[in-house]
Amino acid sequence: MYTIVRQEYEVQVYKSHVLLGNTAVLRCVIPPFVRDYVTVTAWLRDDALILPGASEGGASGPESTPTGGSSSGGNRFVVTLGSGDLVIRGARPEDGAPHYICVTRHMLTGERKKSLPATLTVTGQ
Repeated sequence: MYTIVRQEYEVQVYKSHVLLGNTAVLRCVIPPFVRDYVTVTAWLRDDALILPGASEGGASGPESTPTGGSSSGGNRFVVTLGSGDLVIRGARPEDGAPHYICVTRHMLTGERKKSLPATLTVTGQ
């Protein structure tokens, strides 16, 4: 039998910058003392839910497809396996308007946490 000691922690996403048309990477920062037990389960882009492994735009839910799922089937919004980073390919000016929040789950306690919202600044021509 194991005893689980709960330690308070917070997950964070920092404001990020990207040049227009380049790839942006938003990282969910998880404290080292719980990193082995906490995984990123999703990202929120305002009201859109972006799930790992989702198809067509990388989103799920009503009106949740972030602008720009390409007609060729390529996903602009991808949550990487392992690290849980949110990758936004071909950054557009409208990608800077929404807020991005990472959603995590502690695999021992089942506790879910959300980060505070962060923004993406898209610059250049």
